[in-house]
Amino acid sequence: MMNIEGLIRRVNLNYQHARMIEFFINNKIYSYKIVEAQNNYYELTLQQRMDILGAHSIDVLCKTIILENTSFDEKYKSEFYRRFYITIVQYTNEFNGEKIAKIMKSIQNANCPHKLSNKYFHFRLAKNEIAYDMTGYRFNCITPFLMKAEK
Repeated sequence: MMNIEGLIRRVNLNYQHARMIEFFINNKIYSYKIVEAQNNYYELTLQQRMDILGAHSIDVLCKTIILENTSFDEKYKSEFYRRFYITIVQYTNEFNGEKIAKIMKSIQNANCPHKLSNKYFHFRLAKNEIAYDMTGYRFNCITPFLMKAEK
């Protein structure tokens, strides 16, 4: 197993990069690339971002977001019905809360004894403070790896 402190000293990485590398190695993920974005990254065009990341198409550029089901009812909570979800969205596609609600409703209803109606599914982006508390990552910096908490 990789020692994170040794990795930081040996390669001169910041703590977050070292944690990510440690996670990949410990989970036998040996092919990865970590790119530190410049401060104005989100002001750049998708083509410029693609070039920085070394992607082959703008269609593979994605963003990790935390969604909140604002119509969540705690009494129906299960592994198939939660208040918060992590979602990875392509930049070239629009976020569609109604489509996500329909998909999540069908998954919940196929796997749970209580069949819930549309009124129990309404998805919005979680507030920045909630997303940070859950993940440990700031707005526009969320990654699906090494999140702070599961909810």
